[in-house]
Amino acid sequence: MAERRRAAAELEASLREQWAAERASAAGPAEREDGSEERGGSSPLTRAAVIAGTAAAILVVGLLLLASGPSYEVTATFQNASQLVKGNSVDVGGRRAGTVAGVSLGPHGEALVKMKIEGRYAPLRQGTQAVIRSQSLSGIANRFVELNMPPATNASAETIPDGALIPETQTVSE
Repeated sequence: MAERRRAAAELEASLREQWAAERASAAGPAEREDGSEERGGSSPLTRAAVIAGTAAAILVVGLLLLASGPSYEVTATFQNASQLVKGNSVDVGGRRAGTVAGVSLGPHGEALVKMKIEGRYAPLRQGTQAVIRSQSLSGIANRFVELNMPPATNASAETIPDGALIPETQTVSE
C-alpha cells in the first residue's frame, strides 16, 4: 500500500508540473535573452492530448489506490504480544502472507492481534496455529507472526470466517 501511495504522489507531482508548463505556455509569448519573443502557444491537439493523458493518469492512480482487492482479517488471542507492533509481517512457511493490522488489549488482559491476510493464504482453515517469533536475537520490536497451517489431511476443514477470532489455545507467544 505504501508503494501505491508513493507512486500516486509521484504521479501527482508530475501532473502538477505538466499543468504548470501548460499554464506558462498559455500565458503568452516569453522574452528571450536576446530580446526576441518566444512563441510558446500550443495547438488544440496538444492541449487535448495533455488533458487525455492527465485523465488517464488520474484513472490509473484511482485504480491503484482502490483496487487493493478484498481484505481478509482475523484476530488472534495471545497471552503476550510483547514487541509486536502494527506493520510487522505475518508469514506462512517463511513467505509473507500479510501484516499485523493492530495490537490491542482484550477484556481479560490478553493481547488481541489483528492480522490482515493477503492473496492465496486467505481464508485460513480451522486448526491454524499462530506463533509470535523473533526475526533475530538483536533489535527491538523485530517480531513477526508465523502461521502454521493444519496438516494436508485436514484440507477439508472449515475456514475461519473474515473477522473471526483465533483462540488462545491455537496461539503461542515466545
